[in-house]
Amino acid sequence: MIVDFLKSNSTWIKDVFSIIFTGSATIVAILTYIRAKETFLQLIRTEVIKKQTEILN
Repeated sequence: MIVDFLKSNSTWIKDVFSIIFTGSATIVAILTYIRAKETFLQLIRTEVIKKQTEILN
């Protein structure tokens, strides 16, 4: 019974799992980009603070 259900509905089941996989991969990519951007900008801020400290000294 379950096998017959899967055989008759395999195309839309595949499509649903494809949408779920693509959506989760997109969310992970966006969150990774945001985190990488914050980390990169933190390095730039640190260098700016070092240069300002040297100038003030």
